[in-house]
Amino acid sequence: MKLTCLISDVKAGIALIHGSIAPEKSGPPNVLLRAGEAGLELAATDYLTHVEVPVSAKVRADGGALVLLDTLRRWIEGMPEGPLEMEVKGYNLHLTTADTQARIAGIPPDDFHPMVKDEDVRGPLHMEGMDLVRAITGVAYATARESDKPATMCVHLVPCADGGRLWLEALNGFQLARAWLPAQGEWCPSATIPISTLTRVARVLESGDTSIEVGPRSVLLRQKGVALRLRQSDATMPDIDKVLERSGVLEGWSTRATVDSKPLVAGLETVATLADEHRIAKGTRTVVLTIGGNAITISAAGQAGDARLALAAETVGPERKLKVSANMLAEGVRASGGERIILELPPTNRLMVLRVPDLDTWSGVQMLME
Repeated sequence: MKLTCLISDVKAGIALIHGSIAPEKSGPPNVLLRAGEAGLELAATDYLTHVEVPVSAKVRADGGALVLLDTLRRWIEGMPEGPLEMEVKGYNLHLTTADTQARIAGIPPDDFHPMVKDEDVRGPLHMEGMDLVRAITGVAYATARESDKPATMCVHLVPCADGGRLWLEALNGFQLARAWLPAQGEWCPSATIPISTLTRVARVLESGDTSIEVGPRSVLLRQKGVALRLRQSDATMPDIDKVLERSGVLEGWSTRATVDSKPLVAGLETVATLADEHRIAKGTRTVVLTIGGNAITISAAGQAGDARLALAAETVGPERKLKVSANMLAEGVRASGGERIILELPPTNRLMVLRVPDLDTWSGVQMLME
């Protein structure tokens, strides 16, 4: 392999790969550099995500090199902008700039084992990249950090059967979130992806056309020439519509409040400092919300003391008093992205629904605490 490229292009490609994969999953990851007629391609995998990044290059000899990702990343980050010569001798990668020469030890390129590609794929379904990022961010809070139930640590991608939308769904036993974004193209089946994978993907996506193709084992996501293959989880996601039907949420609300989001989050966090930890949901502090009379009152009484805070709100319906997880509700309000938030209480005193005024692309459900 022998080629010339720009240091800035290699930096961008390495940074994208570094942000996409989880090194701790399979030890220190390698990056494969592969040169051919199309230019230079960088590839790496942690066997949950496989990423391929094209880099513009003038190739004088085809070939490849396999080196440690972190070694190449640290070297390239310290280089000033300008042209870069790459050449492989044996298995080693030789790098030359205007005033620097380096040799990075490599191993045989054949030792690189990518994720297996699905042959039977459906799609592509096209969407705006930042719409997908917002949807991922909007549901991520409703996944579990650690759980013996894999489905609670995943996000379900559900293309609308009649086209035009892609739904993202997540639930962890205490919270449920749904978000949708416009999507056009060929129909593809639903897919279940670990939230840890999607969170890393959201960090590297940019604005612009983004497509997904779904196979039996993975989801292929493409943007601006970059290909990200995401392994599907074996977890079985519950039917969210049936969950909502059983909960009574679809029956409508009896009490409703609309309030500014930032003061509500700040109030929950302030009052929660004096609340006791919930006996079942560890790490959760329970506060009491009183909704009515054009106000939301947040109160707590714990071993450390007690507090009470009132916020102006627009309320409809009879006064209701309920216990909620302060940190879980704050997470949901922040994830909504709205300047104001609507809290809806169904007749049954078990759940609270979160919505954003004049926006139907996101909704959340919060379990009330006992």
